[in-house]
Amino acid sequence: MFKRFFIVFVLLSVFILSSTALAQKDEQGAVDVPQAEQGNMVMTGVDFDGDDYTGGMEVVSVEGTDIFIVTGQGAEPYRGIGMQREETFGVAFGGTHCSLGLYELTDDGIAGQWVTTNFEQDIALQDGSITNFEDDVFTFALETEFADGDSEDGAFVMYDQGDAVAVEMSIGGDDYVGTGYVQNDILVVAFGDEDCGLRAYHVNQEAVTVEGVWTMWGYDVVAEESGVIASITGEYFVAGANPDESEYEGALTIDTHNQVHTLRWEIGETVYEGVGILRGNLFAAGFGGEQCGVAHYAVTLNGDLDGMTALPGSEFPGYEYAFREHDNDGIEGDYLIEQGINALGESFVAELRVREWDTEQEVYDLSWTLENGTETAGVGIQYDNMLLAAFGDGCGVSAYDYADDVLVGFWATVGGDALGIEVGER
Repeated sequence: MFKRFFIVFVLLSVFILSSTALAQKDEQGAVDVPQAEQGNMVMTGVDFDGDDYTGGMEVVSVEGTDIFIVTGQGAEPYRGIGMQREETFGVAFGGTHCSLGLYELTDDGIAGQWVTTNFEQDIALQDGSITNFEDDVFTFALETEFADGDSEDGAFVMYDQGDAVAVEMSIGGDDYVGTGYVQNDILVVAFGDEDCGLRAYHVNQEAVTVEGVWTMWGYDVVAEESGVIASITGEYFVAGANPDESEYEGALTIDTHNQVHTLRWEIGETVYEGVGILRGNLFAAGFGGEQCGVAHYAVTLNGDLDGMTALPGSEFPGYEYAFREHDNDGIEGDYLIEQGINALGESFVAELRVREWDTEQEVYDLSWTLENGTETAGVGIQYDNMLLAAFGDGCGVSAYDYADDVLVGFWATVGGDALGIEVGER
């Protein structure tokens, strides 16, 4: 009871590959861009209906904390917050008011950490001693110590529901309910409402894999999911169709330089050069002109755009967080980038304008305007909860879904009026 085991073991240190950044806005409107680390995995799993799916998961480690930002595509796109305790990695995702707890179960109590997805506080430390056990219900007296040194007494109650564990928690005068799962004797809990979900993984350093389960708030069953570190470096045979429906074949070579990928298409006697970024299982590439850049945005729960950018010749990406200025449905809208860092390491402030020019194919015109009035045009393709874009004169964007050594995607050019398609097999 309260013990579920899997067979694969991974340390998150393998899961994290190199450095990136995360921007977030506090209540006063200030922007913080801490350095962080990033890892990508290709995920396969089964949903609650028993259907197989393939997706991706990107993990960003925020410097100076034990917090990870997790963005995923799979049965449903999601964004959440993660923590690691020993060999267990837990993620709470979904609504803007979800929170995550990781607790070690002992003979006489629990000891763990708790953090909210909207960064209302730093990680709080929690200790609980068991006060009652009756009919598969455990009750603990709970003490929570916050990062500022304050502490609150409360209670923590676990209910065995079969595969999942229901949890009730009180801290001071606040009450929380959640769903949990025991992985490696570690209880992983997502607190919140019906929009919140939970992922609990076993990770293996030698195999470079993760294996675990996921569930949603209110469910008493779990679905299985596993993943492997993604690497797209290599040579591919590609075949595709232009927007005018003419077909082509050729070769694509992808090299990796830290977090930035270089691409070289050889289509007949024509050569195209490009630059790309992989996030989760979605790969974005800019191609065409000599200075075509690429932008890879994750759409956050409140509609902001959390982006990484790259330029030809760069080894590390730039970062920008674009705050939505008005409430709109979908990605289309006006955004403010208050503190961006380009691929050259230079800070900038800009306005980003996103307009949809093809509703059916979800293709967008983008325009960045810097403080000095410089404008840059781009083109973007929406893919689940991602906006994949290229910018620069005469540039195009390719958006690929990567799985099992196969790239499947679409491409578009600035000013174009239709999508091309392309499939690459390594």
